[in-house]
Amino acid sequence: MKINFTTREFEMAHGRKPRGRGFWWFEIQGDEFQVYGTLTEAKKACREHIKKMAPKHCTDTLHVSILP
Repeated sequence: MKINFTTREFEMAHGRKPRGRGFWWFEIQGDEFQVYGTLTEAKKACREHIKKMAPKHCTDTLHVSILP
């Protein structure tokens, strides 16, 4: 399964690309997931969360929004 992170909502709210350390909120098909850390650490945690919840046979691209 391919995971595609989009930053459009974050950029519209903050006027810049996401970066740094803090609490990060992700929207995954209508559900929200939050984690503290750098953006890189948060994306890794989000991928692990998705892998635990997604069916193994799912091969589609999943679009995940980084929320403001």
